[in-house]
Amino acid sequence: MPAMDHPRVVQHRPEMDETVDEALTRVQPAVEAAEKLRLPGPPEFTVSALRLRIFDPAHWQVLGPLVVSEIERAHAMGRRGLASGIQERELRLDGRIPTPRG
Repeated sequence: MPAMDHPRVVQHRPEMDETVDEALTRVQPAVEAAEKLRLPGPPEFTVSALRLRIFDPAHWQVLGPLVVSEIERAHAMGRRGLASGIQERELRLDGRIPTPRG
């Protein structure tokens, strides 16, 4: 059985104090990153950018899977042509436990 060719993903994750802007949606940084991988054929690109805000998660352990799923969602939307530029997403989880007053 021949080996399956899996797509490769190159991600640039801004630091917490770095602002996501339209410059990150340019293809040139992705091309440069792909050239370093020495791919067997010409690369195909889908560049997607996501500005994600998460409010009041119930526990820190939910953040990892949640962020990964939001990244995959944004990439799928960009690949299908349903979104362009910077996608904005805000999730209000309302997981904060109220503190008693008094």
